[in-house]
This record gives sequence, C-alpha cells and structure tokens, in this order.
Amino acid sequence: MADLEIELKLRLDVGTVARFRRAAWLQRHKTGRARSVRLLSTYFDTAELDLRESRAALRVRKMGSRREQTLKVPGAMSGGLQQRTEFNAYIQSDAPQLDLIEDKKLRALLKKLDRKQGLVPVFATDIRRTIWLVRYGDSLIEIALDVGTIQSGDRSRPISEVELELVEGAPIDVVRAAYALCQSFDLALDRDSKAARGYHLYRNRQAYPQRAKRLKLNPDQSVQDVLGLVLQDTVGQVLVNSPVILGSRDPEGVHQARVAVRRARAGLSIFRSAFEPAVFNEMRDELRWLQQAMGQARDFDVFLSGVLTDMQGYFGDRPGFVALRRAAEAMRDAGYAEAELTLNSGRFSRSLLALDEWALSPSPANSRDTLIEFARSVLQKRLKRVLKTAGKRPQDLPHDDLHPLRLDLKKLRYAVGFFGSLYEKEKVRPYRRALSRLQDCLGGLNDALVQSYLINELEANGHKLSLETKSLLEGWNAGQVERDLGHLEQQWIEFTAMDPFWRV
Repeated sequence: MADLEIELKLRLDVGTVARFRRAAWLQRHKTGRARSVRLLSTYFDTAELDLRESRAALRVRKMGSRREQTLKVPGAMSGGLQQRTEFNAYIQSDAPQLDLIEDKKLRALLKKLDRKQGLVPVFATDIRRTIWLVRYGDSLIEIALDVGTIQSGDRSRPISEVELELVEGAPIDVVRAAYALCQSFDLALDRDSKAARGYHLYRNRQAYPQRAKRLKLNPDQSVQDVLGLVLQDTVGQVLVNSPVILGSRDPEGVHQARVAVRRARAGLSIFRSAFEPAVFNEMRDELRWLQQAMGQARDFDVFLSGVLTDMQGYFGDRPGFVALRRAAEAMRDAGYAEAELTLNSGRFSRSLLALDEWALSPSPANSRDTLIEFARSVLQKRLKRVLKTAGKRPQDLPHDDLHPLRLDLKKLRYAVGFFGSLYEKEKVRPYRRALSRLQDCLGGLNDALVQSYLINELEANGHKLSLETKSLLEGWNAGQVERDLGHLEQQWIEFTAMDPFWRV
C-alpha cells in the first residue's frame, strides 16, 4: 500500500549511542517499551542507475523471517523535513516482486526497466534499529535509532543516526521534538538518506556542491508564505552542501552554504515586521554565528586561490609568498575544522530547526499589503537608500564611504532576487546585471578589507609576515581597487538611467 512518509534525520556520534538510549526526554514522552529489530536491506537499480536519476529507491528488507519490498518516490522537501511516498508490500523472496507495486504507472515503468536493463543489487545495509513511539505536542512520532553499516562491493561506511517519522499529527511537532533532543545531544541535522549514501558509496564518489534555485513566486502568495519559503530554502541549501564540507572540503560547498545563510539574513531584514522582536533578534544572531563559523574556511579559500595565486604568478615564488601560502593553508585547515565542528553540533541543528519551526508555524503577523505592494515598497526603499548613500557622484566619495554603498547595493540585489519572479524576466534581468556590475566595481575595496583582516588574523596566530610581503600585498590591493573603481562612473550612469522594473 502507499503511505506518505514525513521524516527528519539527525546524525549521532557512535560514542553517544548508549547515552541516547537512556535519554530522559525519551523516557518522559514514550508511550510504551522500546523495541529492537535487525534490518537487512538490499537496494536494487539498473547498471545505469535509472532509479537514482529519478530520485526513487527500491529495496527489499529482511526482518527476521519476513521480507518487505519498498519503493520510495520523492515528494516535497521543506527545510529539514523530507516527504516521500512509499509503496510497501510483504514478499516471499530476496528479489523484488514488481507485480506487487500498487501504482500502475510505476509498476509498468519498473517492469520495463527490469526487462530492458535488469534490476540488480547495488548496495546493502545492516542496521540494528531501536524504536520508541512518543507523544509530543498533538502528534504521535516514531523515533528510530539506527546503528550499523552500508556495504557496496568491498566498500563500507558506518551508520549512526536518529530518524523522527510522523505517525499522526502535525509536521511541526516533528521539528519541535528534534529541537528538544538537540538541546541534550549533539545531533547533526542531515538530509542524506541511507539510499543517497549507498549510491555515493556504490559510485565511490563524494557529495557535490549544489547551488540554490531562484524563488518562483506568484502574486497570490502572502508575505509570510514567501518568508517561510526563504527560510526553508536556507535550511535545505545548507543541509545539501554540508556533506560536501564534511567529506571533501570542496571550496564550493562552504561557499554555497554561506550564500544560503546570507540569503536568509537578507530575508530576515526584508521581512522583519513579520517577527516578534525577541524572535527576530535570536534568529539574526544564530544566522550570524553560523555564517561566521564557516567564514574562516571560505575567506582563506578565496585568498589562496585568488590574490595569492595571482601574485605568485606575477612576482614568482618569493620566499615570503611561500611562507604566506603555508600559513594561509594552516588557517584555512583550521577554518574547516571549525566548520566541521559546527555542522556536527547541536547548536547548528537547533539554529536550522528554529527556521523550520517558524516557517511551519501559523503566521504571527498579517500584513495588509499584497505581495506585489510589499515587494514594490521594499524595492523602492532599498533603491532610495542606495541613491542617498551614493550622492551625486559616487566615484568622488572617499573609499571608507564606498563600503556602505556596496552593502546597500547588495541589499537591493537580494531584494531583486527575492521578488524578481513577480515581474517580467526581460525587465528584471538587465536591472540585476547592472547591480552586479556595480558591485564588481566595488569588489576590489571589499577584497582589500577582507585581506587586511586575514593578515591580522595570520599574525595574531603567530604567522609573522615579512615587510616586503606585506608591502607587495598592499600595493597589489591598491592596484585592484583603482582598476575596479575606474569603471564605477560609467556603470553608475548606466544604472541610474534605467527605469526600475517595479515602477514600469
């Protein structure tokens, strides 16, 4: 039969398993005795992984003497919550029995794949599962502690995780229950299913960075609904890139995770009136903490692959540059260690779960504006602020006064990103590009500011730089600033000549 599965997953350090079993929270909320079962599951797909490409999963699970076939097909993903439709059937063999799949179209599709390409085992899991049923809020929730391994060929990985699945009630109670558990344990919010990890193991690949998709809004949505989308999009984007940071330290993973957090901070600013002040301040502070926790890794990644590589290409491998690279690499590695600690912490999970909870909660405020009216007001205010900060000739401003202009342009660009889909693409696209070019003109200033901070951090951590190295860095940055600012006047003229798309 088909069931809608709504669940949330948390990673748990294997050394904490015994303490988790005795958790006071579980004892307080459970409705009966815990039960334990060994689950042996084999996942099937074609050699070309057609099911994986469709984000579906087919498994046969052995539980004692029983065997159950499950086909999972994807549903919506809302922040940390995952929704899937399951088609379950008890079977008599270790191989799939496709005739028992209830949905006719899915059954025909899998039979066609099996007939043309063959469905074969691709990986297996061996799990000891302990299950508690708990009452929390107005809901009944199944909490499962899974400890075991995933195996594909001669490769294997350990599993130690907690799953919360809604049995009956409201999804928000699953989020709140997870938040409560994360107050006592360092449970790390995770989006990777066992199937996703099994496929990574089968392919012998790491997770890969993923960019956020632009929001697609319609004028009938409420202001609060849009904020909920922004917050849940943030949670999803951070979670989908977390395995990249933890597994491969791919610079793009930490970059995309920080982009998601910056978007959420921009969203909080835009929609501030929707929050109670205390809630707003708490969410703002947590997002700032999360962005800073990944900042050192990202900043030194950019420094190493950007300015330092360019300078070594121009000046050669001077001894001062070689020492600087070693020091910067050590600081970058320390930054990644901090990011990994953050992503495995209870505070990280609570921060994202708080965003999820707000997005799923009834709106605390009812804006009288339609979404179009609200968007127009925000965009107009942000443009007005840019024009005021820039004055008549921004190219004549002192460098220190150009930094606030860069920030105001950035805020306007985020607002355009949030609300752009409400307007015609042909009018939004050139405006967005003009903003991007203006930000590029001020990019050298920002790079110089960040690099000055990084040099101070290096020296504060015992990495002393030679006077020659610091002088070359200062001169290089000054040249980059002047190069970028040389385009500011023309780009400003072109930008101010454009009609804002929201007034057309």
